[in-house]
Amino acid sequence: MEKVEFETRVAEIQEKEGICHVKIKAGVVIALEDTKDIDEVFKKLANNNRIVICADITQIKYVTFEARRYRSKSPMNKLIIAMALITKSHMARIIGSFIIGLNKPPFQVKIFNSESAAVDWLQQFTPLKSKK
Repeated sequence: MEKVEFETRVAEIQEKEGICHVKIKAGVVIALEDTKDIDEVFKKLANNNRIVICADITQIKYVTFEARRYRSKSPMNKLIIAMALITKSHMARIIGSFIIGLNKPPFQVKIFNSESAAVDWLQQFTPLKSKK
């Protein structure tokens, strides 16, 4: 990532070309408070507009049940149009698909092997830059 605009305990987050990019730090376990911290950053970047998110979860270790439950019901969800998850790990892809199936987010979500494919898919949704 060229420039980190925000950093939490578990992620580096920035807006670039209308897409909110999230890079999860290596080996972290994402707990409820981490999810809430990330949502606060999303709110700042969204500035009362809807957003699209590209999240690189390649190096994630685990997401707690409480964090997954919060994400599925978070008030922030109404501002998320779509989320692309990036992972090169076959196991993370299986876990991601399972979590998406269980928690059924109220926005479009898809898993990709590369950032370029994820960004290409996200381009069809209204980007942040058109709302500023």
